[in-house]
Amino acid sequence: KKEELKTLAVIFGGESCEAEVSVITGVMALNLIDKKEYSPMPVYYAKNGKFYTGEILYDTDFYKNPNLNLLEEITFLSGGVYTVRNNLKLIKKVALVINCLHGGFGEDGSIAGYFNVVKIPFLSSSLFAQSTSFDKIKTKLFLQGLGVKTVDYVAVYSGESVSKSAKTCVEKLGLPLIIKPSTLGSSIGITDAKTEEDVPLALINAFKYSDGALVEKYLENAMEINCAVYRAKGQTITSPCEKPLSNNQLLTFEDKYFGGEREFPANISKSLSNKIQATTKKIYDGLFASGIMRMDYLVSGQTVYLNEVNSIPGSLSYYLLADGLTEFKSLLKTLID
Repeated sequence: KKEELKTLAVIFGGESCEAEVSVITGVMALNLIDKKEYSPMPVYYAKNGKFYTGEILYDTDFYKNPNLNLLEEITFLSGGVYTVRNNLKLIKKVALVINCLHGGFGEDGSIAGYFNVVKIPFLSSSLFAQSTSFDKIKTKLFLQGLGVKTVDYVAVYSGESVSKSAKTCVEKLGLPLIIKPSTLGSSIGITDAKTEEDVPLALINAFKYSDGALVEKYLENAMEINCAVYRAKGQTITSPCEKPLSNNQLLTFEDKYFGGEREFPANISKSLSNKIQATTKKIYDGLFASGIMRMDYLVSGQTVYLNEVNSIPGSLSYYLLADGLTEFKSLLKTLID
């Protein structure tokens, strides 16, 4: 009897405003799994909070106007995936879940905790690593313990007086300021506040997306540098550094996902590149992380500041880690194995 291939469930979508980017990452990962070696299973986490599967999920056109009636609703229990229709029925055992969920539930540790409970291994970082790195305020506190520099900041929460908090931020940090939701990525909800009058409005905008707002001092002419990292065969491996390019004052959602230009490898000194790669390893190992992560930095003069940690980066940062998708397919296999 031929040995049955191990099932790999690739989960993507989600309820966050980053769901569309997650679909791109998930479908890409699905198509890179070797069907001669494994049995890939697409799992779409829909906006209604339910899981679905079906072969049509390989087709990106489906997501323009998703018809959930064409899919089979499923759930995960005790090491396997079960159909929901007509009582719970085991479809198959699952050897591994590849987490391609961006944003809330996918990167905040929720889905990691879920798969811990149902006893299915997953290809992404642990609950601790995700929950710590997802909240930008918690990340700041964690990095202080590691001795990693971050930009001066004030944390503001939605229950506090916006006018008083705005005044405190200006007094402590000066102007201009960068104000962002504490638990969101993809440049969504970020405002640059140039005047004192801008600050309360920027805080209100941030609170549309999160209960916390991170207020940071704006670094004039700071350079953005990104570095991806993963762990395989007992080694923590970093990518070359990348410099995203933008005509905007802040890197926008469009810059990140719709053809923004970049410099890769970044045209920076060897010593600066080495410093960023060493810091990336330090953070990754300090989090006891696993899977692929991406660290985003701000460089002002010769000072390097960690800006953001992405525990499930868009397209899993293949463009930083491999010379094309064929090479990334081999890297993905290494991580799966």
